[in-house]
Order: sequence, then C-alpha cells, then structure tokens
Amino acid sequence: MIEINNAIDSGDFLLASYVDDFEEKAFSFQIKCNKLYQLDFSAVDDIEEIEDIELDSNIWILELEVINLNKKKFELDDLKSRLKLVDEEGCEFDIIEDFHLCSLSDFAKTSRLRKFHSAELKPKIIKSGALAFELPDYFENLSLSIEDGSVEPI
Repeated sequence: MIEINNAIDSGDFLLASYVDDFEEKAFSFQIKCNKLYQLDFSAVDDIEEIEDIELDSNIWILELEVINLNKKKFELDDLKSRLKLVDEEGCEFDIIEDFHLCSLSDFAKTSRLRKFHSAELKPKIIKSGALAFELPDYFENLSLSIEDGSVEPI
C-alpha cells in the first residue's frame, strides 16, 4: 500500500498489479494520483437525480492517470472493482458510482468522473479521469491498495 498524500506529493507513477484467479492471468498498470478532494454537492447539477448516494455522505474524488501495461485492451471496471482506499485502521473503502453523479451530470464531465465511468484502457496509452469514494467523516491517513495485488513505487 502507498500513502495517498505521498503519492500525490511525489507526482510519480506507481506500479499496480494483481492476479485474476478466474482468468488465471496477471494484470499490471501504472497509476499516478494527482489530487484528492472532498465533493461539494452544491457543484453537482440536478442533484435530485442522484439515487445511489445519500446527499449528506462524505464523498471524496480522486483524480488519477492510468496506463495499461498489458498487451491487450482492458475494461476499467475490473480494476475499479479492486482499487481501494484504506485508512490508518485498515478499513477499506471501495469506489462508489451513481449514474447521475459519475456519468450524466455536467459535473461528471468537468470533474472527469465520466472518463472512468465506463472506459476501456488501451495498452501503453495514458487515460486520465477520476473516481469517487465514500469515506468516514474522520480519517488521518489514506493509502491506495488493490485487492489480490500490490501497489508499489516504480
């Protein structure tokens, strides 16, 4: 695991890899964390359209870049299902997706959530976007983790 603030401050790419037991294959990516900020719900247009997230939730947006190091294109959904933020107590927080917040709204476009909502990663090409996480009201440190794999400095 890599502490998220250190990853952002360094500006370096990280190596993320995991093994998919179903496909019996290893997958590798480079990930660069650019910014982590708390969502201001007043910035979201047509907020009443949000269905899968409580409007008093503590939502944080992680802006990042991803490079697929595999030989073939890859659906981002598999990586998104494995990517976690982990707090100092070891609690894991998955990516959250609401169709309006992450795809339909103008906010989804300006925040770049839409770019990772339903995306394909071609080999060796940088894809920039953002992901949303629901976090507790208080945390000290967050780390980036990947289920059944590792995140390491390059």
